[in-house]
Amino acid sequence: MASDPVTSAPTPLEAVAARCAGGDDPACYELFRRALALRDDRAWDALVRQYDRLVAAWARRHPRMPGCGSDVDDIVTDVYRRLWRAVAPERFADFAHVGQLLRFLKRAVHSAVVDCADRHPRGDETDVDDETDRPAADPDAGASAGALLWACLEPRLKTDKERLVCLGCFVYDLKPREMAAEWPGHFADAAEASYVRANLFERLQRDPDLRACLEDAGE
Repeated sequence: MASDPVTSAPTPLEAVAARCAGGDDPACYELFRRALALRDDRAWDALVRQYDRLVAAWARRHPRMPGCGSDVDDIVTDVYRRLWRAVAPERFADFAHVGQLLRFLKRAVHSAVVDCADRHPRGDETDVDDETDRPAADPDAGASAGALLWACLEPRLKTDKERLVCLGCFVYDLKPREMAAEWPGHFADAAEASYVRANLFERLQRDPDLRACLEDAGE
């Protein structure tokens, strides 16, 4: 527990939140601990304020967000609901540092966006005309760039393993060993994930149409 070095009393929540906002990882871990392990409402509110923009940015950059029928704010709310339910007080000890908690939070974003997009498949027929049925362009530059990148890559992915490698690299920022741990049903070990990644990237680098697609997307 974070404490004052002189009195050994618990550090006030405001000080913990301020240190976390300044990039202090132990303080951020303590903020998560108070919010999730202690179920402290004030700490939970501070946690949401601290990571709200980051969670929203992750959602906007997700390649399937343009096909989701919900606003980013709705996704953010769903992500925090998932976090609260998944990390019960007795489970908090499973997370040794704030990096693990943030990876869990990012995976919750992925799950929330995918579930949302699956509820709104692009092939659904609606009563609105074709023009109004198109997903609105996201004003966030990062979101647009991520969607355009995925639009160029997805048609070139031949297997589920390649699709997961792309998600791991461009959405989760995972290393091969982390991909193997995240998707053990697809990768036997880190070596297999690394092999799939190397072959995929080598093939993509030789694809002139992909380069043209990316150049067009950047215009």
